[in-house]
Amino acid sequence: MATNCLLNAGLPLPCKNFMPGLLNVYVANQSNLISYSANSTNVVTGLTLSAASFYYKFSLLKESGELIINDIATPGMGTTAYEHVVNMYLAHFQTTVNNILQTLSVSQLSIIVQDRNSQYWLCGATNGMDMSGTNTGNTGKGYIGGDPNGWTLSFNGQETQPPLEVSASVLNGIISN
Repeated sequence: MATNCLLNAGLPLPCKNFMPGLLNVYVANQSNLISYSANSTNVVTGLTLSAASFYYKFSLLKESGELIINDIATPGMGTTAYEHVVNMYLAHFQTTVNNILQTLSVSQLSIIVQDRNSQYWLCGATNGMDMSGTNTGNTGKGYIGGDPNGWTLSFNGQETQPPLEVSASVLNGIISN
């Protein structure tokens, strides 16, 4: 979508009723995302997946997921890109998680995150997302306390625009638990 280079609006101070963090992460194979359509305000109003394809839901514990957007501007080159980063913790170190992890690590992915404000964000819409960095599994060692038992994962993608908000109604029929 073309971007207007002339600033024509400001932003009011938002209400103080928003919450940080993610509730759920939905993951699909990038190759299954055929197309998406967005309205004039850049909200995704349609997603088309290949036949029998879904976004798979990964439910998160409280305070265990985040979406980070890095605006990478290079004024000397006249370019701007956006890095999409999804970090999440999958609880319980077990074979099921380990097996899914192996698939995630070798796949190019399309990711939709649901934040704690019930907004959905499409990450890697054009170029996809890849598991990146050091992803750590941990069984923990403390009998009682706050030791982790699961996997800490990071996914990264580079796009020409920030993550796009997705209308909740778009998710009907494309989500599989």
